[in-house]
Amino acid sequence: MITSPQRKSLVAIIGSKHLSKIQAHLKATGVINKNGNPYTDHYISRVFNGKVAVQHIEDGIWDFVRAMPGKLKEDQAEKDRLISAALEFSTDQLPQ
Repeated sequence: MITSPQRKSLVAIIGSKHLSKIQAHLKATGVINKNGNPYTDHYISRVFNGKVAVQHIEDGIWDFVRAMPGKLKEDQAEKDRLISAALEFSTDQLPQ
């Protein structure tokens, strides 16, 4: 599950219209729901905000951030720092 600190870091990395960008990436990589349809931006928002835990959507978000071209491409150190900070709050570290 994506935590609040992770969400803040992800928004800083992705920037505005982050849900639309994530949704486009998930569609392009074939991440679909059980009915074979792409996930809606509302559902992606619920996962992104930590309301629902769906591992393959979360994996798609992290894959998008790692492969993301854009404003932080020139400043790789800053991008790496933000990703590292977000991953420090990994769901593996949270109590079950």
